[in-house]
Amino acid sequence: MKEHFNLKSLTFYGVMIGSVLVLFKGITAYGETYLKASPSVAGNYRINSQALPECLGSKTLNLNIEQSGIYLFGNLSTNEQKITLDGKLNDEQVLLSGKAERIAQCQIPNSNNGIEIKGRTQQKTFIGAIRWNANPQEINFTGTLETLPTKSEPVDREFILCLKC
Repeated sequence: MKEHFNLKSLTFYGVMIGSVLVLFKGITAYGETYLKASPSVAGNYRINSQALPECLGSKTLNLNIEQSGIYLFGNLSTNEQKITLDGKLNDEQVLLSGKAERIAQCQIPNSNNGIEIKGRTQQKTFIGAIRWNANPQEINFTGTLETLPTKSEPVDREFILCLKC
């Protein structure tokens, strides 16, 4: 029995376990002090702008953003079309880009049909600018975060009565 409890082995394992615990404590303290989660920008924003092209003036534009850490995925959509976007969150600056063959009824003559959106969120508002490569001038816009209704659906009493039959 004495062979199993060799002083050198116990000392070695004790030092190794202690080292792992100290290392874990140090890394945890560093992470809590210096590493912060990215702010949430995810949501569905209804875009309002007076400067949109005429072909989009009467359309409702929605900017839907999904977030995974600093990586962003989204789409810019009208009732007829969705334009897929991807990008990153740098500090609090949102940068999204994508390609669009046609933007709603707008015919874009340029073969370089990229779209870029940049902006920031402030409370429940997205303030940004959109730029089509065909039109190098940025169009400023404001997007309002839409909240989903939280009402629960009414219970169908006839269905419950039928289950009791």
